[in-house]
Amino acid sequence: MGIERTMGFLLQSQARTDARIASYFAKADQRMRRLERVLATNNRVVTGLVRYGVSLRSDVRRLDKAMTRLAKAQAKSEQEMTKSEEKLVETEDKLNGLIDVVDKSIRRNGI
Repeated sequence: MGIERTMGFLLQSQARTDARIASYFAKADQRMRRLERVLATNNRVVTGLVRYGVSLRSDVRRLDKAMTRLAKAQAKSEQEMTKSEEKLVETEDKLNGLIDVVDKSIRRNGI
């Protein structure tokens, strides 16, 4: 009868151990599925960020080119403005000279 009891005890022990191991495996499977979902979500987020980054980089390059064109146009406009100002000063000087000549002529002729 001692052997039967020992065998029964061993079988019960083995059954409890098997049940615990099955429970551990079930929990591990749940964790694995949860981790796979999290990983899939992370992959989607990273992919979206990469796409956004590429798009953003493209926008920055486009804006950089536009700013370069704008700076060149502004520099050209400033050069033209300077030339216009110089011509205006030259025209003003000539006009003042002409006015002086006319004034002198009027004074000389007594008009």
